[in-house]
Amino acid sequence: MRDKISDMQNDLPAEGNGLYLNIILGSNLNLNLLDADNRYKYKQEYEDFKVTVTYVIVAMLFICYMFPFRAIDALCNFLLVWYYCTLTIRESILRVNRSR
Repeated sequence: MRDKISDMQNDLPAEGNGLYLNIILGSNLNLNLLDADNRYKYKQEYEDFKVTVTYVIVAMLFICYMFPFRAIDALCNFLLVWYYCTLTIRESILRVNRSR
């Protein structure tokens, strides 16, 4: 089991992977999610991410409603697709780590 854990840790992203990877996976990339406190922190960060991006999406949809341009509509659609893809990745990480 310890060999499997060390192999998984080698596959996890290391520090300095860039802003985009930090946004998608969370800012705490090199943590050991076997600890209950670390799992809770990651889940809390996930919930904060959902709230923040939801506010941005609502603001963008309001702007899209007020200014019906095709470029703004495309940006809103891209933001929604990106949001759901990111949520899928983060939820998969939470499920693998036995989070409820």
